[in-house]
Amino acid sequence: MDAVTPSGHLLELFSAPQGEGVLAGTPMLFIRFSGCAIGCRFCDTRRSWKRSPEGKLRWGGEGSEKDAELFQNPVDVATVQEWAERFRKRQPGLAWVSLTGGEPLEQPGFAVSLAKALKGDGWKLYLETAGLHPAALRTLAPRLDFISMDWKLASSARIPPRPRPHQAFLKAA
Repeated sequence: MDAVTPSGHLLELFSAPQGEGVLAGTPMLFIRFSGCAIGCRFCDTRRSWKRSPEGKLRWGGEGSEKDAELFQNPVDVATVQEWAERFRKRQPGLAWVSLTGGEPLEQPGFAVSLAKALKGDGWKLYLETAGLHPAALRTLAPRLDFISMDWKLASSARIPPRPRPHQAFLKAA
């Protein structure tokens, strides 16, 4: 795992209700990481596969261009903290952050630094991941409140069958 990294690549930030799982309907701030080596055929965010030189703050919600602001990558943790507080002021009661992607654990140092800072600001943290980076999870897990892992089958992704990393990930979780 890389050292703690104070900056990383994000694709977008937006608030919306969680759409799946046991927290479906819970208002969340989604922080979508930029970069994913898996390339699932059924991915609903293919634009997140490559690290983007820029991202968007989507104040109007997912996919909205209303009041959207561009930012340049990489971004530092302190800047993301400021943006998170702006979202919370716009939506009182917003308590959860979803670290999603792309694949957050492909930028483990940044993910850990960001999670530590956001947790210190009182956010509850939800990780959405493919579950292929158990070492990164072991470092991040103490700061997480919820982990959502999507087991990636070789038939749906650009990767060979990889049961061992998934199994190690589940053990770490």
